[in-house]
Amino acid sequence: MKHLLLFIIMSKINQIYLAYHVALSFIIKVTGGKNIMYTTGEVAKICHVSKRTVQYYDYEGIVQPSQILEHGKRVYSKEDIQKFQLVLLYKDLGLSLKDIRYIFEQDHQDTLLIQILEQQYQKNQKQLTHLQQQNQEISVLLQELQNNHALTVFNYQELHDLIKDQKYQKTIHLTYLFLCLYVLVMIFTIFLSRFIHDKYVAYMFIFDFILLLMLIKFHQSHYAYICPQCHQRITISFFQDLLCLHNGSKGKYLKCPHCHHRSWMKETYRDES
Repeated sequence: MKHLLLFIIMSKINQIYLAYHVALSFIIKVTGGKNIMYTTGEVAKICHVSKRTVQYYDYEGIVQPSQILEHGKRVYSKEDIQKFQLVLLYKDLGLSLKDIRYIFEQDHQDTLLIQILEQQYQKNQKQLTHLQQQNQEISVLLQELQNNHALTVFNYQELHDLIKDQKYQKTIHLTYLFLCLYVLVMIFTIFLSRFIHDKYVAYMFIFDFILLLMLIKFHQSHYAYICPQCHQRITISFFQDLLCLHNGSKGKYLKCPHCHHRSWMKETYRDES
């Protein structure tokens, strides 16, 4: 995906060069092959930027005019405009003026450009992840405000716990859904066992058993338990989830690995932080 993005960007750069070469060559042809030069204001109009932007890039030494006339008037060539458009493209991709200036100073610009674009891509990915996390937190707060008509979260830890609790509630609903599906499959298997050959019935029960193991694995990987004695959150293995007693709201009958207390322990979410 990253290399495809870099390929698209490099293709876009080449298209800009080609488009300006064709367009400006046509202008030169129409005007009789004269060497056309452009003032600062004309460059600004062509590139859809302000005149001050053109002057600033000139001052910074990024895109400077090819000629300075006797009375101090600064004029740009078609190559200067191509370079200016390239600078705007790099800026639009998030590159800093420092990076852009450094690219233009190098002989092998393509190799350096790939390195800088890869760095920018990684930076954007981190920013995107952070923004997605922020959106999730905002969504949770909005839902909480709409449900309670008041703010019930007053620090980040409380917000973090609220997000985890909502995930836990979704996991509970998903667990019940899988359980209902499993029960339906079992009922369907028992019903069909009256009409089909015993060999196929055995296959169906094997399939049901595999579904049961998958359901237990899902449950084991998404739930934890709270010890009523030391209040530590504990996780259990697949075989513990399979073999230990479970009593609905009471949870599972387990032995705490921290305080060695044995009792019914209520389910909660896994702490993945």
